Amino acid sequence: MSYTPKHLGHVVMRVRDMERSLDFYTRVMGLTIMERSPSGTVFMSANTEKSHELAIRRSASTPPAQITR
Repeated sequence: MSYTPKHLGHVVMRVRDMERSLDFYTRVMGLTIMERSPSGTVFMSANTEKSHELAIRRSASTPPAQITR
C-alpha cells in the first residue's frame, strides 16, 4: 500500500533507524529521495519540483532517558 502526499511543509526529523525510516518514507509514503548530504542527512520530497520538504538525519543511538513520575 502506498500513499503520496500532495503537499508537505518543511520538516526535519532525527531518526534512530535510518534504513527503516527511508523504507517507510519512500515505499509507504511515496516520497522521492532528492539528495544525500555528506553528513548523512537525506532530503526527500512529495513534489520533485521542490528541493525537499522532509529531511531526516540519524540521531544518537541511545534512546533518551524515560521520565517517571
